[in-house]
Amino acid sequence: MKNEYLENRLDEWARWCLTGRVVSGLSYSPVAPGFSEYIKTDRSPVVSDDREMEVERAVATLAHIDETAAMVIRAEYRAHERFGHAHFEASGNDCQRTHKQIGVSERTYRAKLEKAKAVVWVAISMRDVG
Repeated sequence: MKNEYLENRLDEWARWCLTGRVVSGLSYSPVAPGFSEYIKTDRSPVVSDDREMEVERAVATLAHIDETAAMVIRAEYRAHERFGHAHFEASGNDCQRTHKQIGVSERTYRAKLEKAKAVVWVAISMRDVG
């Protein structure tokens, strides 16, 4: 269940990143952490972006510690135009092409991806513990 939940959250986050809510580049959200945006759809307000912002916050924090790991998770889930488009392509980037694009070996790519996923998992699962 953990893997499926994490994969769903990462896919949501990747599509959200491409809607322009994060600064073009690799990491930082243009709004303060914890900020909720209220938008109107069909004249009823809904809270949006909290789940995606939680993942973005984890990836942005990771970027300060390990920029390559943050770039790898963005590449894997196509959360940046440089690596494809999450709206049109499934997650699971073509590692053969992408690791070269990032400038790391395939082994390093996979290790950084696992590290990034672990960081995101800790961030999103901590909410459920408290």
